[in-house]
Amino acid sequence: MTDLDRTLMRLVRTHAPAATSAGLASEVLDANLALRSDLGFDLIALAELAIAIGDAFGIAVEIADLDACRTVGDLQALVAAGSA
Repeated sequence: MTDLDRTLMRLVRTHAPAATSAGLASEVLDANLALRSDLGFDLIALAELAIAIGDAFGIAVEIADLDACRTVGDLQALVAAGSA
């Protein structure tokens, strides 16, 4: 697991409305976890996550791009592309 992945997983855990979800218990989040249905993200929580990602990685994340992410894996790909 890279530093980017560790930081991103910490941010997801911090901002996920369903913070008590069983899916958040393991160190590595399953890439197939759905941001909305499994982790409880709504548009407001995604906006807060976008700000946190921007602060942590120094990248601008558009809410529309983040909203298009369906899974943790989609989010990892978005952040990795923005960090490259």
